[in-house]
Amino acid sequence: MGRGRLSGSRARGTSPSGPKQDNAVQNSCKPKGGSAMSAQPHNSTVVNPIRVPSPYGAAGRIRAALAVLLLLSAVSGTLAGPIFFGKIETPRNYSQVAGHGALVGAVDLHVLPGLPNQFWNSPVTLRGTTGGIADRITATHRARHNVPVCPGEVAPAPWWLAPPISPPPLPFGRSFAGATGRVLHPGPWNHFDYYVEVLAALYGAPMPFRMRSYAYASAGVHDPEVCAGRGGELGSEQMIPPPPVPSNNYGVAVVAYDGGTSTFSLAATVVGIPRQEILAAFLHVGGPGQVGPAIFPLGPGPEWMELGSEAVGRVITDAVLPPEFAQALLEGYTYVQIYTVQRPDGELRGQLRVLPESAVRPGDMNCDGAVNFDDIDPFVLALSGEEAYAVMFPECQWLAADCNLDGAVDFDDIDPFVAQIGQ
Repeated sequence: MGRGRLSGSRARGTSPSGPKQDNAVQNSCKPKGGSAMSAQPHNSTVVNPIRVPSPYGAAGRIRAALAVLLLLSAVSGTLAGPIFFGKIETPRNYSQVAGHGALVGAVDLHVLPGLPNQFWNSPVTLRGTTGGIADRITATHRARHNVPVCPGEVAPAPWWLAPPISPPPLPFGRSFAGATGRVLHPGPWNHFDYYVEVLAALYGAPMPFRMRSYAYASAGVHDPEVCAGRGGELGSEQMIPPPPVPSNNYGVAVVAYDGGTSTFSLAATVVGIPRQEILAAFLHVGGPGQVGPAIFPLGPGPEWMELGSEAVGRVITDAVLPPEFAQALLEGYTYVQIYTVQRPDGELRGQLRVLPESAVRPGDMNCDGAVNFDDIDPFVLALSGEEAYAVMFPECQWLAADCNLDGAVDFDDIDPFVAQIGQ
């Protein structure tokens, strides 16, 4: 069993079966050595009734339906409550979580100012939009390493520039988005720091395209010799065998693995399961459709933290991964499983898979993939501040204006921006 920064862990496993190795390719990020209302009836008698146009005709019904939709949309927008985060960090890695059982208000911008940022700056902005055709939640995460660890390192490192992730709206059901990224940490080593983040949202309450809740998790690792940023969504449909009655609860999980030290950080968020009902949770080895042994405990409910209405989270860093399971993690043959009072054999499972790598090109202020004259106006807007820019370009990354990569957006970025246009 591995060691990590958790207490009171509880061992539990399943019958072992090795990970499937066919057609697997190791993801080496760098070479070795690098890094409802009801109406009351009206009782009356009508004599010689006169036929008049009914307000409940086709047009009236349409107007009534629109009114109900607007009302429910407004209700959806008022469900927001306090948003809570959890984070843990060490010099080499960090993990953090956020979640809520209700939509974030459209004007709410939630970040991580109250959490430790000694070794890493890793703010997350969660922006909710309500009303209209569909609700939406967007997470913007950036990070940088704050302190030198390797000899000759420059610290703090430049910011990791990543485009926002946002699960596409659905009429009903869960939607998922995730990405990995990296930033060059300058100095004589010229190595990379790696990051992984995921975001899931539940749609269909109280109406189609209305968002009920969300779950977020991210993790990072400093200068791994071999890296693995893996993540996925937790759901009952991935259980083996599938349950006869699916669970309405869900979650997300990520792992950032440091091959140089054989350690990893893990973050998991679960929505809908009270903390006291979590019997245990484990990292398992096994591919999709396989049942494999438990190799690391995430701990029972008391070791999880409350994140807000209906959401709980778990963060772990510096956990030791047994070397014999490193290849399985790199190839996507690991999963997280949650065991509960209601379903002691397992309620939620999520395969930790390879996610697309994301990057933002400095100067691409309208996030169309190119730097040209169309970026001038949004660049000027970005110079006025992040909030003003986010209003006009909510799906883009404000830090793309940091064209000299010093971690700030200011007038010193003008000349490098102009040079980008000229390329």
